[in-house]
Amino acid sequence: MALRRASILLVVAAGEPSGRYLWLMSRTANPSDAVKATIMTRTAAIGYDLALVRETRHLP
Repeated sequence: MALRRASILLVVAAGEPSGRYLWLMSRTANPSDAVKATIMTRTAAIGYDLALVRETRHLP
């Protein structure tokens, strides 16, 4: 799903139609809180339940 198109893609959200699965992927290991808030707002606006979102922390 394309939430916004930019010349330099930094964050992408991929989901499936039921809204049960959503993946947020970033080119940086730790996207800023502002970037995360923006993407979460946009995904909620198209029907994803943010209460189901679980953040996975990746080791360096």
